Amino acid sequence: MRRVLPLGVSAIFLTLANVQGSVALGGPTPLPTNGEWTQFQWFPPEPSGYNGSLGALEDPYEFTLYDYAYLDVTDYDLAGDIFQVYNNGALLGPTSMVPAGDDNSPNTPNPDVAFGDDTWSSGTFWLGPGDHSIHIDVIQQNGTVLNGGGFLRVRAVPEPTAALWMLLAGLPVMLRRKRSA
Repeated sequence: MRRVLPLGVSAIFLTLANVQGSVALGGPTPLPTNGEWTQFQWFPPEPSGYNGSLGALEDPYEFTLYDYAYLDVTDYDLAGDIFQVYNNGALLGPTSMVPAGDDNSPNTPNPDVAFGDDTWSSGTFWLGPGDHSIHIDVIQQNGTVLNGGGFLRVRAVPEPTAALWMLLAGLPVMLRRKRSA
């Protein structure tokens, strides 16, 4: 089960960032808002090897929403990475907490599998209409692997079905009839 964290509530997670680093999201890149997954990756900041930072940095993904939407972020490939997600510089929150894992951790190249399985760190964040600029920090990395990746997508908030609207519209009539009986 995924959590949807409103902007104000998710600020309490600021103290969870105990490791430094950011994800190279490619820069600035438009992010599709049609629900399709987009891959991001990070690599060690120096070709000579690991220097204590978790990623090379570039500008974030940018897009405009005209209605409310969800932002989904998930680890993939080797399980064990956790991300801190920002929108326009404001913290949205972390993805779900998972064990760090190692080179023998479960592995999937499919973001739908990773997003639907608690083995991989994932999160869903509520976004309102307007301009958005998404940045992701890596706050936990899988074992000894120095690079990694994840997926993100923006998907529409589902519209209520016609049946639900009819039920809600008919509720006052049903209540009135019950009182007069």
